[in-house]
Amino acid sequence: MSTHRLRIAIVGGGTAGCMVVSHLANNTNHDIVLFEPGNLSSHDDESRFFNVLSDKNLSTNVAGQIQARALGGGSAINGMLLTGDVPEFAHGLVRRANESDLGVVGRFLLSQGGTFAHLWWNGGRWNPGRAVNHLREEGRIKVVRSEVESVQVINGRAAGVVARNIEHPADVVVVCAGALRTPQLLMASGVMNEHHVDLRQHYALNFIVELSSPSLAPFDSAVFQHIETDDGFIFMVNGYERVSAADSSHALLSIAHMNPKANMFDVRAMKSALRQLGTLAGSLADNQAFGSVLVDEHGTTLQQLLNFDDSDVSGWLLQNVKPLAHPTSSCAQVVDSSGKMKGLSGLWVADASVLPASPTCTPAAPVTMEALRIAQNIAGELG
Repeated sequence: MSTHRLRIAIVGGGTAGCMVVSHLANNTNHDIVLFEPGNLSSHDDESRFFNVLSDKNLSTNVAGQIQARALGGGSAINGMLLTGDVPEFAHGLVRRANESDLGVVGRFLLSQGGTFAHLWWNGGRWNPGRAVNHLREEGRIKVVRSEVESVQVINGRAAGVVARNIEHPADVVVVCAGALRTPQLLMASGVMNEHHVDLRQHYALNFIVELSSPSLAPFDSAVFQHIETDDGFIFMVNGYERVSAADSSHALLSIAHMNPKANMFDVRAMKSALRQLGTLAGSLADNQAFGSVLVDEHGTTLQQLLNFDDSDVSGWLLQNVKPLAHPTSSCAQVVDSSGKMKGLSGLWVADASVLPASPTCTPAAPVTMEALRIAQNIAGELG
């Protein structure tokens, strides 16, 4: 256990990275440097998901997927649904949705067996980036507004990071760049290869629903439905009160496969998901709040889709199943149970990439809990 001040480099100030920074800053006496190119969001008082998501300064495209690029990460811009158990640290940060939070989509989904979600909202959006920004303002940590290109490893030990071709020495490196960026970074550093990557995703289908009048709901989503089928699939249905910040005249019904076994969508699972979503969408016909249902960007109607034969459905799924922004597990093979990189000293990973499998709920809480657990392990070892 160390008895002198060390320099800790933390790569990535997303949800996980902010939890690691806050815990180490408050529970150790070491020098902490956070590398995060993203901005602190100015939208913490905005309850509507799509309004925040429309700020292009807070997101980026990684491997074809929209990912947060902000201090606080996905928690700063996400849909704010907590669909699993509320972790201990989140008491006071979340509240259960109620009728006043709903629009016509939420009320419809509730009538079909849906459940009020917990919202990462209690008078404002929970954003762990705020706490880190306070630590920076107080001089307790340093923030470098730059993306890290590689981790330096010398004689089997992490020795620092390289950002904008500048070497930044460190005694400990904690990588929290997310399940897409972290493996890219570790491969660029020569400490893992593509055969180690076992990325998992939640895959989803979306139907667009015409609204009889524009949505005025205070939250874009506040109800979900959890479905477990006899053949072992777990699905989550979400109802979004509108499809974007610019379009309040159409809503979205979405179903996601929550227990995938590999980094590709399961055709059998998504055929089952399609049947579930088709039945739900068919129930809209007698509700005067809704108009037509379109199942893809080509204007295919629900009835046309239901008339497809099996091979046509398989082809349609290939075109229309999309990954959610929930990637996990890509580095689970290269870390031990404490979060350390196997075979190396001074290098830890503490983000969604270390989860052994996709969580069957929205991932913010599991990711945050795992980051906090690993931060506690780091603090315990370093002193």
